[in-house]
Amino acid sequence: MYMTYVSGQSSLIVDGKPLTAFSTDDFRPTWLVRVSDMQRVPGTDATEGYCTISYSWNYSGDLIQGENGEYECIDKGKHKLIFKTKENASFFDHEIHEVKFEQLIQQLCKDFDIDYIWYDKMCIDQNDKVAKHTEIEQMHQIYKSAAYSVAMIPEMSIPESVESVSWTSGIMNISRVINNEKFHEREVIEKCLVDICQSQWMKRLWTLEEAIMSNHIVFVGRNAHLWNAARIFFGAGFMLSVSMGQVRDLFELFINEAPSANLTLRHAHSRDTAKQHDRAYALANIFAGLVNIHVDYDIPVIVALSNFYSDLIEKDLSVLCFGKSQYTYNSTLQDAYELPSWTGIEGVHLRAQTTFIIKNGQEISDIIKVDRQEDEENTDDDNDSDKVEESIPAHRLLINNVNYITAHPQQFPLEQEKLSRFTNDGGLDFTHYINELTKDIIPHEKMARERIDKTIAPGRDCPITFLSLTEDCEECTILDLPFTWDENSSTRIYPVIRKIDDEQDNEVLGSEEEQEQEYSEEEQEYSEEEQEYPEEEQEYSEEEQEYPEEEQEYSEEEQEYPEEEQEYSEEEQEYPEEEQEYSEKEDEYSDEEEGEEREQVGDEEETESIQYNEFTYKSIGILFVRCRNYYMHYQSSLADFTDDIQNDSFVIV
Repeated sequence: MYMTYVSGQSSLIVDGKPLTAFSTDDFRPTWLVRVSDMQRVPGTDATEGYCTISYSWNYSGDLIQGENGEYECIDKGKHKLIFKTKENASFFDHEIHEVKFEQLIQQLCKDFDIDYIWYDKMCIDQNDKVAKHTEIEQMHQIYKSAAYSVAMIPEMSIPESVESVSWTSGIMNISRVINNEKFHEREVIEKCLVDICQSQWMKRLWTLEEAIMSNHIVFVGRNAHLWNAARIFFGAGFMLSVSMGQVRDLFELFINEAPSANLTLRHAHSRDTAKQHDRAYALANIFAGLVNIHVDYDIPVIVALSNFYSDLIEKDLSVLCFGKSQYTYNSTLQDAYELPSWTGIEGVHLRAQTTFIIKNGQEISDIIKVDRQEDEENTDDDNDSDKVEESIPAHRLLINNVNYITAHPQQFPLEQEKLSRFTNDGGLDFTHYINELTKDIIPHEKMARERIDKTIAPGRDCPITFLSLTEDCEECTILDLPFTWDENSSTRIYPVIRKIDDEQDNEVLGSEEEQEQEYSEEEQEYSEEEQEYPEEEQEYSEEEQEYPEEEQEYSEEEQEYPEEEQEYSEEEQEYPEEEQEYSEKEDEYSDEEEGEEREQVGDEEETESIQYNEFTYKSIGILFVRCRNYYMHYQSSLADFTDDIQNDSFVIV
């Protein structure tokens, strides 16, 4: 696909003024593009700073699939660069030139007074494997250190009659929004935001990383650009009349603090990449401060993904904060790979910046650990790609000595009413409720709209409990691992797991029994075949009896060489010292191997010292607990509401 860019286009400003391409950060990428002649130069040449381009790769030319299944982008020079011949010119008074992607970028940079620009197509040497991996591993730093990023949104456009819009006053003063002039401006802003949300840019995973890491962004469309200078897009959302479920996905990218794992994964699991390995490496760049980034396109995709999720959850437990989506959620990951349930790919993550409430003196490493031992059935060395794909770590989540309660979820009887209309739901659908934490049991079966408003109100000392589960179950386990999304919020969130039921185990056992039955039938067939050939065996036996003389001759030849054996024996006695040296070296290597084995055994003993529940479990969602007592109190626990607290260690797969 190709882009269209109108030079001298209209400027839309959201709470800020156009920025200059001046970087306060001293970091510079390895290479930059000098706009004046579009030549690649060392990054240190940009003494005053640089900007970056964020775009959907498939908009830079024609996509052609190669023999290896990967796509290549071929630029045939069909991008349209449009110049106005005069002020307020109609579309027919424009000059239209068909250009290549580099020429379009050059004109855009001149319009925005950008001297040095970074974008992957020219600044990453695709033929140098080492250089390419190095640049990918520092993508987060490249976008973070830029003055601002230019997001290319060719789907965005406004009516030709609109020259410029400043939305600042419209956000801050409601009374001024209702007049015709401001209402018209709001419609223009709304259309641009919807165009961005429906664009290819919002569907790619690398652009998610670029948006989160960028300090400021200007969205450049066909004939207009929208500045997000102050990064307070949340303010604009209050006045919009378009669907907040659609536009809020854009707002959430521009928060001033590092996003929590659950908020990032909510966006990431609905996006796609050209290369499947980049699902892991783009996310790793977002969490560069928490996980190690090691780019390797030779390992199986499932291994790269499993390693990333394991590294992430050991630093940020909010990976567990997911449930059933309230809206249509098109996951691009759920059906693609069989990842552990605790990654949340079977549901959708909570739309909120969450924080795990950890007890004083406790570390996350004290609570959870990921078992990365490889599956014993798949550890044989084999060059077959299929074998390598199967040889993946188990990645079981081990939760150590955690308090929990056992609960029996009950489905809400209200099919027509949406409870989310009365409380902040984080974009999740409330599917169940429980009574185990409620001393004054609320008659949920008799709930009506006028009652729900009073029931959910935070004025009660008795908690209100809602669950968002990805599947129905008769019994579940609620882990006393509290999360909050606001220090003053009355809501706490707890992960929910369930024991893997006997029916699933019986299905596995049934398949094993069928295999055993097949093997027994095959053995019986072989036994029958053996009985069919007794005559052939008898013939071989007679042939063996025909050659006793030859065996005797070989025996005599063996007796002829006793002297040679004696000579070898004497030579062996001449080198006892060398053997002793080799023996000492072997002892040294043996000691080193024993030391490594002791370290490995020590880690295994540490894990084995914890007595885990005999069953394995599956993550299925979260519990919302809303209570007045949580206001202004950071610490919280399920023990605040019940004495039926137990303690155990769990294995989640």
